[in-house]
Amino acid sequence: MQWVTRALERLRPHVDPNVLIDEQQATPIARRLVVEMVGLLENKLILARLDTVRREHQRKRSVLVKRLVAFKRAFPKLMVLRLDLGYGKEHASASTDRIIGDWEALKAFITANFPSYLRYVVKLEYGLQKGAHMHVLMLFNGAMVRQDVTIAKLIGEHWSNVVTGGMGVYFNCNAAPYKSRFSYCGVGVFNKLDEATVAGFQAVADYITKPDPFVTLMMPSEKRFYRAHLALPERRRRPCSKNAALAA
Repeated sequence: MQWVTRALERLRPHVDPNVLIDEQQATPIARRLVVEMVGLLENKLILARLDTVRREHQRKRSVLVKRLVAFKRAFPKLMVLRLDLGYGKEHASASTDRIIGDWEALKAFITANFPSYLRYVVKLEYGLQKGAHMHVLMLFNGAMVRQDVTIAKLIGEHWSNVVTGGMGVYFNCNAAPYKSRFSYCGVGVFNKLDEATVAGFQAVADYITKPDPFVTLMMPSEKRFYRAHLALPERRRRPCSKNAALAA
């Protein structure tokens, strides 16, 4: 069954490889987890719910791509940052309420210190080893600020050292080694709106909106969220002389 194969593949990063290769060496907990996953995937109601999750992912991805394109049209030089935020292994048991509160503190810091900051998208996930962690996409007016790698690092360091009191960790997805892995990269500074830019937006939108179906099934709804604050900011425009005269 293809679903079973996918389930086992998703388990591999979280379990000793021998657990899924040699049953003799598997712990009872790991064996039970595999069995229960297979059982879930054979349940028609569960499969229907997973299909709903898939369709919701497609909808969110499409909406996000359209919003990114709209921002690019509104801001000829658009900076897109992506950070993965979480806690060190020794603090991986931090509650989802804690990480949501820490995110609010980080967002307040960004808003207060970066006039170029525009909007954000954030997704909460929960891993067996990582615990609660977030994938964050942030948009900036690239005409007001430069050096996306440096800005992302500054925000990541503030998360690690200030917001979380040294308990946090981050991954800078704007760093060159990471960006070079992709044919079409959806983070960085975009000066043009061409096919490559749209392809990059599609790639980053697919990642940031993609749910983990097993997390969706296992976690209570209040313990997971996806938020997209992507309303275009209003721009003040000076009235032209003709309109100004009429207004007078």
